[in-house]
Amino acid sequence: MSSEFERDRRRVLADIDAARSDILRLFGTLSEADLDIARRGSWSVRSVIQHIVLSEWGHTRGITRLLGADDPQIPDAPPLTTPAEAIDALADSRAAHLASVDGIAEDDFYRLASPRGGQDWSVMSFLEGTADHDREHGAQESCEYVKNLDFEPSNIAFDAAFDD
Repeated sequence: MSSEFERDRRRVLADIDAARSDILRLFGTLSEADLDIARRGSWSVRSVIQHIVLSEWGHTRGITRLLGADDPQIPDAPPLTTPAEAIDALADSRAAHLASVDGIAEDDFYRLASPRGGQDWSVMSFLEGTADHDREHGAQESCEYVKNLDFEPSNIAFDAAFDD
């Protein structure tokens, strides 16, 4: 086992953990009503979480196919009627994702192949894609959530806010 493999494996696993932690920090503060917030012409928070969960299951399926293992049992889209159900669905998809790479060999981690024809992937690139996907949707929802907050406007001019 090379030091490059250990470094890359630790880096990518830490990266997906950090990206998911950011999402859980945001989504863990939401109420049931917040799950229905949506930008005009876009998905609700609930739909975004379902998308994240199902996409992670899809990445897990891609990894298992690259490794020649059986496809995982992917659940139907969870209803996510409460924030707790959303957190549970995110935890379940992540546990399956991490289990799919537990004890992975170095050659398997880097080997490029196409799980179903088309673009080549490696286990490393699937894991990197998972972190990127979490960040993409976490940032999108964070911005939308903040835009919907109703802050009391300040009556102090910007420059005056820095005066003693």
